[in-house]
Amino acid sequence: MGRRHERLTELFFKEISFTLKNINGLNSYGILTLTGVKLASDMKELDVYFSVYGSDNDKIKSHKILVKSTWGIRQILKKRLRLRVIPNINFKFDSTPDEASKIEELFGKLREEDRADDNRDDDRKRIGHGKRIQKNTKINS
Repeated sequence: MGRRHERLTELFFKEISFTLKNINGLNSYGILTLTGVKLASDMKELDVYFSVYGSDNDKIKSHKILVKSTWGIRQILKKRLRLRVIPNINFKFDSTPDEASKIEELFGKLREEDRADDNRDDDRKRIGHGKRIQKNTKINS
């Protein structure tokens, strides 16, 4: 992809982020975050990736609001940007943050298990050290 394609991708990300701030009711269903945009090589389609911090129901409702607002967002982009063609906007849910939090939880559990194992090993070393002292102790007869 060329430099113009990269610049347009960045521009669409910024402009859509700015435009979404003015959509009523969007953040009343969880916290919505844009995670990225992908502009097709022919520049006719724009995939906008988002995540929602909230319940599954919040994610569904936020997606519905975004889809209903697509036409209005395109109209705002037409006014703000001087482009011949504004691409069709497709909102897609990005599950990466959810997956990352699940992985982080697993790492946390592994760390806890490692700490528990280390504590058991320390206890075994102390017990084992005491046995060696007892074995090496000479009894005077």
